[in-house]
Amino acid sequence: ARALELSEPAVSRLMRELEADCGLQLFDRSNRQLVLTDEGVKFHREVQRVLEGIEQLPALASDIKQGQEEFLSVVAMPRAASGIVAPAVAEFTRANPRVHVKIDIRSRSEGDVWFGSALYDIGVGSLPIFHPKIISIEHARIPVMCMVPTGHRLSRLNRALSPADIAYESMITQGRATLNREQMEAWFRSADCQLCHTIEVDSPELLGSLVAEGAGVSLVDSISLAGLASERYTLIPIENPYLVAYGTLWFCPPEKRKHKSALLSELFEKHTLKWLREDHEHA
Repeated sequence: ARALELSEPAVSRLMRELEADCGLQLFDRSNRQLVLTDEGVKFHREVQRVLEGIEQLPALASDIKQGQEEFLSVVAMPRAASGIVAPAVAEFTRANPRVHVKIDIRSRSEGDVWFGSALYDIGVGSLPIFHPKIISIEHARIPVMCMVPTGHRLSRLNRALSPADIAYESMITQGRATLNREQMEAWFRSADCQLCHTIEVDSPELLGSLVAEGAGVSLVDSISLAGLASERYTLIPIENPYLVAYGTLWFCPPEKRKHKSALLSELFEKHTLKWLREDHEHA
């Protein structure tokens, strides 16, 4: 109220009007305190992004004056950021130095907010994604392997690992609602095993670092480990490996896509297939 130079009743009325306009309960008013609900937290995060975009308008206008040819807004899931997006965008900008590229990293768990967003021209991440406003094009399916810290006992078995081999290890996983966790649990159930000791994390990068530090083992695909020094861990094949599909995400029909975004999609495919070839060479 002080910041807006309004009375508290006036601010309270504006907040209720905002909730009514949005159709969301943004605040929990129990216990005589205002606390953001889960919907409120998501709404606040997205409003911040919109405001950041507005703040960038002067810079975009300056780019236009300086002869920027096009603007691309890219969204990537965390597991695809370092292994696919980084090399693809680097190659793209070398060939197209006058194209302005903006990259957001968004998790699948935030999909209810960004899957239907009109903010992005193109995206890349793990599939499948079922959303009426997204067209996904699969590029490759990467086999999952068991990641262990260097020198771990499992690396001395010299064979593909079964669920029983791993079941009683300290497992590092992503949260229960994630595709990664669902696929992992299904693989264990296929052999009548279940996860026992787990550490749950939100990011693929932290997951890989925890394994490298010796906190446990995990099931991962090689793309999600890009950027982590390979001498700190070992990847071991597993029996009946499940596959993680990666592909491009389109937020508009073909006739409305920007020309340069198609070139970027080709580079996403190129660098995804590169990982698949390397996996086959090391198998």
